[in-house]
Amino acid sequence: MGRAVAAAAVLLLLLFVIRTILRNLGLGSTSSNTAAPAAESSAAPISDADRKAAIESLCKVFQIYGLPKNDSDAAEDARNAGELAGSQSPERSAYILTTVVADFRGNKLGQSDCSDAGAPLPTNEETPDTSAPDVQRDNGQQ
Repeated sequence: MGRAVAAAAVLLLLLFVIRTILRNLGLGSTSSNTAAPAAESSAAPISDADRKAAIESLCKVFQIYGLPKNDSDAAEDARNAGELAGSQSPERSAYILTTVVADFRGNKLGQSDCSDAGAPLPTNEETPDTSAPDVQRDNGQQ
């Protein structure tokens, strides 16, 4: 009888540990409920102040790397711009930056927007500046 009670206690402890691990990995039932509000808040309309802050941050990145030529470069530029100041969550900040960089890629925003933000884009990409070393995009791969 003592072995059965000990086995049941060990089994309950094991199930509790497995449940805790699954919750920490995001596979538990509570993680799906907490992720939904974050997704809803990131899809909310972007305010003019958020758009202006994103343009300022991105134009500084564009001065270094130039306008993104593909989706991978656009995603990297949004990461390099960092998080927007204020009360934005990291997810909301990433959403705003990704949306604004897509506007640059779609030619909805351009040189004049960066000039207005105080960070004009380089004008002649065909003639590289030989006085400075080439800057390569850091894709996190080594």
